[in-house]
Amino acid sequence: MTTDSRAAAYGEGMAQGSEAALSRRTALAGIAAGGGTAVAGAILLSNQRHDVTGDLGRGSGTAAVTVSTGRVHTLTKLTSPTAPYAASRALFSTADVVVVADPGSPQFAAAVAQARAMGVPLLPGGAPLRAELDRLRVRAVVDFTAGAAQIGDRPLLSPGGDQGELLAGFPAKRTGSTVVLTTGDELPEPLATLVAAAGATLLSAPGGDPRRSVKTIAGLREAPTATVLGVGTRFTDVKRLARRVRTVRTVPLLPDGGILPLHRRRMIALYGSPLTPSLGMLGEQDAQASVARVTALTQEYRTVLESDAVFPAFELIATVAAAAPGADGTYSAPTDPADLLPWIEVAEHSGIYCVLDLQPGNADLLDQAKKYADLLTHPWVGLAIDPEWKLLPGERPLTRIGHVEIEEVNRVAAWLADLVRQHNLPPKILTLHQFQLQMIRDRDQLDLDHDELQVVVHVDGSGSQPQKQATWNVIREDLSPRIYLGWKNFEDEDSPMLTVAETVATVQPTPSFISYQ
Repeated sequence: MTTDSRAAAYGEGMAQGSEAALSRRTALAGIAAGGGTAVAGAILLSNQRHDVTGDLGRGSGTAAVTVSTGRVHTLTKLTSPTAPYAASRALFSTADVVVVADPGSPQFAAAVAQARAMGVPLLPGGAPLRAELDRLRVRAVVDFTAGAAQIGDRPLLSPGGDQGELLAGFPAKRTGSTVVLTTGDELPEPLATLVAAAGATLLSAPGGDPRRSVKTIAGLREAPTATVLGVGTRFTDVKRLARRVRTVRTVPLLPDGGILPLHRRRMIALYGSPLTPSLGMLGEQDAQASVARVTALTQEYRTVLESDAVFPAFELIATVAAAAPGADGTYSAPTDPADLLPWIEVAEHSGIYCVLDLQPGNADLLDQAKKYADLLTHPWVGLAIDPEWKLLPGERPLTRIGHVEIEEVNRVAAWLADLVRQHNLPPKILTLHQFQLQMIRDRDQLDLDHDELQVVVHVDGSGSQPQKQATWNVIREDLSPRIYLGWKNFEDEDSPMLTVAETVATVQPTPSFISYQ
């Protein structure tokens, strides 16, 4: 490439540098002739994984942590004067040449164009500049500050000068080993140019959560060890982001390539016991026939909703409320996990999510959940709690509608979240059945801060449709927007049971989890 064409690539009309910059060109020529990295074909800066801990730039809202899948950084205060230096530390380990310009100056647009054309970092001329140039081992600077920046005794390149032959080795583009996550907002300068110079892959993480986007999940899995930089105010918790990145890169995926079971998805489930046909539609046929039945039902919902984001599910009763106290005196008969496992394996093979339902009697809910820990280590198996069947000591089933204290629910939630973390599983559904307000005492104190769980309040009352709509409206009052909604259609107890089209038209907002009993 000729000197004239290289200069044109850097942008016409770029301002001439200071006299000091012009006088140092010969020093830069010496670097090139002496085997430095500013020569044709050389890689001028790198995005190698490197260890940086703590605050990457004072006041810039940054942090870093190392996880098994790579380095994770966050940068939250994008307008902070130190943000560009923090981003540089996260994105680059070395850079032979840096462009320096102050945002807001008349020359800043030209500096952006030149940095992008050269594929090098763009930094402001503030107080931290000298230290960052030292860390990057910068050999020369393209200075748009007319000599005002503190760059030490490094050679200066004048903007738009005749140094094209010296810079023939600068690539216009670079493939990096960094993934930058944003919430979809456009990055401000000079951060956008720093990201471009790093050759970073730019991915969107809605709400600061990379698990919410199938495209982002695929991008992170394609770069399993790349450094990750979360940029924006939604990335304040670097440890949480690191856990989410690890999850995205390592856990089994849902059939559509997603991870969060109910994010922008709906599930249509058959409910019942594999051992007792009278307890619901699921047990009215064998496992393979249940697959066919729920698949056909799901397809009806896809047609009516005009959406492919509808998936089949089984809700299997794991512990069944019993008229007799049983050997343990709990009025709750546990199903042997060995009897549930074949159904779970058939479901997994068919792309069907499973939920294990607990009807506890007067048993401790956490004790019952732990009996099914092995089944819950399957990636597509969640848990449900049915407070209707929760008894006080001395009570028997069907004498009243039961209830559960929120402390007991929170203990189960904490245990289930810990199980997900220990076994590196995708987030799980935790369903709470409710058709009376008293069934979940102090529901407003439900712990929703488990990143490993998606909580469903499943409105499963039966009866006439006006009665069910009234229950639906009452249960939804004051419900946290972080909770998903469920609805149940009863084949025998509803009068009448809604069709698929009627369910979609009359149950609003459309539930995320719709089951059939």
